[in-house]
Amino acid sequence: MAIARALIRFGGDGGGVRVAGAVARHGTRLQLRFVIQAAAGSIVVPPPTTVSTRRDRLWEHTCCEAFVGAAGAAAYAEVNVSPSGDWNVYRFDGYRCGMEPVEGVAVASAPSAPNEDGQVVVAATVDFGGPAAEPARDWEV
Repeated sequence: MAIARALIRFGGDGGGVRVAGAVARHGTRLQLRFVIQAAAGSIVVPPPTTVSTRRDRLWEHTCCEAFVGAAGAAAYAEVNVSPSGDWNVYRFDGYRCGMEPVEGVAVASAPSAPNEDGQVVVAATVDFGGPAAEPARDWEV
């Protein structure tokens, strides 16, 4: 099932940066795709990794985030994906409360560099299968 959502900017006017996103759900898997567009050279992109790795504190640099939770529940998961190819998934008990890494997720993400027009595409597949999944509940993204 493909889901279209408007992206919500967190503070500020974005400084000329535009972000579009798409998500598709297939069982316990989410396919995420973000397209960041800005003037060439204006986006600081971390260097690519040779192996996609789980890393903390990606939000301190250029990264894209998706928030996933059961409809009506306070708890949610936060998916962080960097253009470097690195990623992380955290669980929260409520808004920014009780952050813990989600174990049992599989993430496939590849590095992406800006093209000559300043566009960066960040894509990842996140599998919440196993102990991380709550298949009986409806998710919202």
